[in-house]
Amino acid sequence: MANPFKVGERVRFLREKREGVVQEILSRNQLLILVDDFLDLEVSADDVVKIHDAEVRIAGMENTSPAFPEIHNLPPDMSLAICRNTESNYDLILVNPGADRLLFSAFGRIKAAMKPIGAGTLKPNRFKQFGELSSDEFHALKNIFFQIIYFPLDGTGKPRPVFEFQLDVRLLLPEANSAKIPGVDRDGYLFPLKPKAETTEPARIEITALPTEEKISGPPPEVVDLHIDKLVSTTRGLENDAIFQIQLNEFSKCLDGAIFHGMSKIVFIHGIGTFALRSEIHRILKKDPRVKSVEAGDPIVYGSGATVAILD
Repeated sequence: MANPFKVGERVRFLREKREGVVQEILSRNQLLILVDDFLDLEVSADDVVKIHDAEVRIAGMENTSPAFPEIHNLPPDMSLAICRNTESNYDLILVNPGADRLLFSAFGRIKAAMKPIGAGTLKPNRFKQFGELSSDEFHALKNIFFQIIYFPLDGTGKPRPVFEFQLDVRLLLPEANSAKIPGVDRDGYLFPLKPKAETTEPARIEITALPTEEKISGPPPEVVDLHIDKLVSTTRGLENDAIFQIQLNEFSKCLDGAIFHGMSKIVFIHGIGTFALRSEIHRILKKDPRVKSVEAGDPIVYGSGATVAILD
């Protein structure tokens, strides 16, 4: 007898108080169901019942999580994509172009605190948005830590050992270029997550030979010039979003350094331009409890377009 369910149908569990959406028909009696918009569960067709279309409409439960088809033009390596959304926040997307299904969790180091970002499962040749960071969180983000378990779908049985790796966002972003991401079809930054060569030891994935923590250097200069020609040797190939991000990264690094080293104030020269950089710097400074006050820089001393942060 054929499986009575169809992909995209909403179902209710008989033995649990939860509902989900059919993602895939695995066999005559097995379903893959998406629960809570991020967790894929393999269940027996005998353990769920279809929610009638009328009930879905009345309860306002239209399916907002359709099954994603396989995508064959994804980047060649497992990757993290970071894309700015319409709310000016940042979407974090995991891309899996491989042949294995995976279970993952991700945490971010935002300033000195660790924050869970997201977790879930991801099938082969798929991508999934697993988290969203506000603009403030993203600009304060230092690292993202991943744990991933691969489940081979080729009949080899047991899952592979846990892979762990760290993505040092603050170090990598200044060198990254925003571009259209294949398969995902959005503009953003793409960071390949490449595994080491196979060894007899449990394998681990890492991006590159990055330090586990940023080294604490000396205090920043009291006057920081954020004009892009002072921060990079060339702007060739850099889009406006990438330039803006490099400037904000330098601003955040110098602000943190000034506070760490007990400086009483720091001056940021941002120029005038479209006021975008000035506006974002003022917004961040005014929300930072470590900053006592924000003042306009003396144009006679610093030229046009400078901001003074008086530190607590």
